Amino acid sequence: MYDLERQNEIYEILKQKKSISVDKLTKLLYVSQSTIRRDLTEMEKRGLVKRTYGGVVLQESPNEETSLLLRENSNVREKKKIAELASSLLKDNLSIFIDSSSTCTYLVPYLKNYKNLNIVTNGLRIGLLLSEQTSCQIFLASGYIHSRSNSILGNLTVKTLERIHCDYSIISCSGLDVNFGLSETTIDQSEVKIAMAENSSKIILLADHSKFDVIKLFKSIPLSKIDYIITDKKPKEEYVSFFEQNDIKIVYE
Repeated sequence: MYDLERQNEIYEILKQKKSISVDKLTKLLYVSQSTIRRDLTEMEKRGLVKRTYGGVVLQESPNEETSLLLRENSNVREKKKIAELASSLLKDNLSIFIDSSSTCTYLVPYLKNYKNLNIVTNGLRIGLLLSEQTSCQIFLASGYIHSRSNSILGNLTVKTLERIHCDYSIISCSGLDVNFGLSETTIDQSEVKIAMAENSSKIILLADHSKFDVIKLFKSIPLSKIDYIITDKKPKEEYVSFFEQNDIKIVYE
């Protein structure tokens, strides 16, 4: 099989599976791992795929929600640090909304340090990790499952969240702009974030530097509504000034 034919085969596999490991591709195509890696490198240069640790995912449209696998393997060091910083704001006996974002996934190990936490989430993976690693009481929102992002979404999800009040909302975003506010690639994710924010006493935003100056298709929460922003480095002066004017506390390394 020629290189281009094999790469087309890989692309067709990814259109069906969305993500796959290098090991599985070698078995499906009967070639070596080094051959698959060369193919994936070439395909990534062409903008067809994104390589991850040990695997590959189909490249996404800018206005299509990125897969959880890809998000969990991007800016890992920054997300881990943000999660550690965010955990310092918590205490025992809290009720907390946590969204399905990859950044919030890194918060899970720190929650085992607190007692009597009630967690409400729309993240399947986060819910599973919480059940395995913590003693938190966990509530999964109702709704349909978006398999690519491991999120529970839809009108039923929003209605469920509107019937609950929490002390904190801990959320991330797809984009953050000083004028437009927070934004998401899908209306469903936007509505979930809004419902969580409107039904909590405090909003904690986890956003690494790559989220700043980014505007996605669907607006969610006004930036002025945020109480804490946890990030990995100091933002530009226009953001710092806005945060000071709106009494938003910023935490970074």
